[in-house]
Amino acid sequence: MSISNPSTGSIIRLGAPYFNARPLVWSFVEPPSPDVVLVEETPARLADSLRAGRLDAALISSVEAYRDESLEVLPGVGVTSRGPVWSIKLFHKKPLAEVTSVALDTSSRTSSALTRVLLAQRYGNHPEWVHLLPDLDAMLEACDAALLIGDPGLRAAHPTVPYVDLGAEWFAWTGLPFVFAVWAARPGFFEGGFGARLRRAAEEGPSRVDAIVADEAPRRGIPPA
Repeated sequence: MSISNPSTGSIIRLGAPYFNARPLVWSFVEPPSPDVVLVEETPARLADSLRAGRLDAALISSVEAYRDESLEVLPGVGVTSRGPVWSIKLFHKKPLAEVTSVALDTSSRTSSALTRVLLAQRYGNHPEWVHLLPDLDAMLEACDAALLIGDPGLRAAHPTVPYVDLGAEWFAWTGLPFVFAVWAARPGFFEGGFGARLRRAAEEGPSRVDAIVADEAPRRGIPPA
């Protein structure tokens, strides 16, 4: 598929993962934008689709943007945190310094990289890494710890196994914000006017959170709170 040009009026295929990215694209949903098709997938799959030309722009894992020099990042907009995020959870049956195996959610590469960095540099631990689908019970059966992200992370809870919020853990360790996902596209795409639209959408989204929650939470099985 060839990359669309926003100035020609062609349909733009835009990739955005999970509930927590919805404020960044809600302006294209309500009211619907006739020139934009939204594709919701995991960050890892969105990055692959962007490289393959099936998407024009996508919110992809920040680590993927750093790894691929053929992609251009839109400055100033993304999925970021300064403290807890509630959707990036590392469940652990042992203290983090003692876990010997960690099941990593295959959906995201940034959160997996963050888990590796935190365990190695904050806890001096170098466990075995196992890539599994986001099923908490199966992950904890296979490993001492389990990483869940996105909508599965928001829904995830366990009666006996605690978790750390990786946004909170990073901030407690460094005092710095963390960038989980960024808008990326082929060079030049954001110059056609769509970069400005994405920035406006990011500015408008927070004021519409109540409407987003009312519409999306029941469909996703996530408590409105």
